[in-house]
Amino acid sequence: MKTEGVNIRTFSSPREEEYLKAQQGRTALEIGCYVGWTTRLLAERFEKVIVIDTFEGEAEKKNAGNVDVLREFKRNTKRYRNIRILKGCSFLRIFDIDFSEVDFIFIDGGHDYETACGDILISAFRSRTGCEIAVHDTRPSKNKNIAVVQALNRLLPLIPVTAVRYIDSICHFVRARRGRFDLIRHIERQLDNIKYYVLYELGFYFWLFQKSKGGKNGRKNSENG
Repeated sequence: MKTEGVNIRTFSSPREEEYLKAQQGRTALEIGCYVGWTTRLLAERFEKVIVIDTFEGEAEKKNAGNVDVLREFKRNTKRYRNIRILKGCSFLRIFDIDFSEVDFIFIDGGHDYETACGDILISAFRSRTGCEIAVHDTRPSKNKNIAVVQALNRLLPLIPVTAVRYIDSICHFVRARRGRFDLIRHIERQLDNIKYYVLYELGFYFWLFQKSKGGKNGRKNSENG
């Protein structure tokens, strides 16, 4: 299918595109936006669209003809003024979002098992009650998307959701109210601390490195003396 930039495959069926066109609200979050075809559909229906993507995946560059994916995304979406780009890993950039304003989340990011699990978990944990979530590529096709299917099948029974339905390869569900003793309440609080813990660990190892380096320099000076 042709966009304003390059000839690309959108990886979305007609039914999936109709589903996306039917969504509406204040803010949509898209995790994994490729060169912007689905982003354009959401930008027509939402007041604001936030996209998270590294724009650096080898598969994405190959599918787009080995061009600069971010540049093509900007070119394909240049007429929309309601799109906010967060470049980087979804696990980190997702903390820059106010989820109280997000009405719809479209997950189509990394297709390895770990990334798919992370995107689904964080979206489910941090989204508000009533937020609609859609995960793309949840049907295996020619031995592709297996990891996404496995991630969803394992996590879906563990997260508080309702109204689960499928539109071709899209799995749609609604964030349900948390139970009083739900483990997710604890995990959600811990997610806020992860980025600070990572920074603390990096600082600690840097301190050890500097200390070790200083000790070696001290021994060299004593030997020279």
